[in-house]
Amino acid sequence: MIRSKSVFVIGAGASNEVGLPLGSDLKKQIAKKVNIKFDIVNQQISGDANIVDILRVYEKKKGETQVNIYQYLQAGRDISDAMPQAISIDNFIDTHTDNDQIKIIGKIAIVKCIREAEKRSELFVDPSIGKESIDFGNISNKWYGRFFHFLAEDTRTTDRDNIMDDVSFIVFNYDRCIEHYLYLALQNYYRIGAAEARDIMARLNIIHPYGVVGELEWQGSGAGIPFGYNEKNPQINLGLSHMIKTFSERVDDNTVIKQIRDVMREANIIVFLGLYYHKMNMEIIKPGTFSQNRKIIGTAFGIFDSDLRIINNKIHVDLISNYGGGGIDLRNNMKCAELFRECSRIIGNI
Repeated sequence: MIRSKSVFVIGAGASNEVGLPLGSDLKKQIAKKVNIKFDIVNQQISGDANIVDILRVYEKKKGETQVNIYQYLQAGRDISDAMPQAISIDNFIDTHTDNDQIKIIGKIAIVKCIREAEKRSELFVDPSIGKESIDFGNISNKWYGRFFHFLAEDTRTTDRDNIMDDVSFIVFNYDRCIEHYLYLALQNYYRIGAAEARDIMARLNIIHPYGVVGELEWQGSGAGIPFGYNEKNPQINLGLSHMIKTFSERVDDNTVIKQIRDVMREANIIVFLGLYYHKMNMEIIKPGTFSQNRKIIGTAFGIFDSDLRIINNKIHVDLISNYGGGGIDLRNNMKCAELFRECSRIIGNI
């Protein structure tokens, strides 16, 4: 069991470990989906046909007498053309926050891409081929499996209800990988039913600042959608797209900002996983108070040493103190699973 207040801040690199796209790959996938074109006899020749159906539903919901989605299709082509220049799809949508058409088709494409990536991931459970759970052997050497080792260590079945009490996640991704994995892992390890696993998961504090591509079927009211399910219903997909937030929308959500800063303020250990430390993301996790006793570790894979020194200094000022000291250990030579192997005693609070 993790025994100190621990916050795990999750970026795209963490989900990439099980097959979800990095930002660079997501841009390419979105560019292809929204590059919607028709030939001279009005047959669609490129782009995602389901996005066209979703846009038509959206226009009908607005009560328009004539459904005309041309402006959205043009916005989609604008997105496609600009993706090679964009840092991420999120940045591009935020740049054009006054353009509703870009915002709408961009969010729809995000939902479509992430849900399809869930289906391709190592965490997907395909009941059509008789599969009832994920292959925990394949996941054991990923950071997900290593994280569960720390949760379960010295936690007897009589104490399992409290296994999540000192853990919080701030997830900058749209996917549901962590929730999905832990829900199944609890059932498999403790040999418990779905209802009890759901009750334990309800105690986990997990925050998605940018929203998420829908609830899982066992969450909330139980009307969610299974992990990796290829939902085609245009109305459902439209509703899911409304759960995605731009940077500006997230900043305006004071409730979420307060939740994030509260858990960061209370944290004894902060673990950054798969993050690229974008300025807009780092700004909202600043707790406003400092702690010299706080330990911070994390991955910074692919970040050059010169940039890493700047990131270290910035994190030190924002999360530990505005004067000298240590307490930060970011590794640009290892990915998430390697960090868990190298820093197991720190993460496990042993």
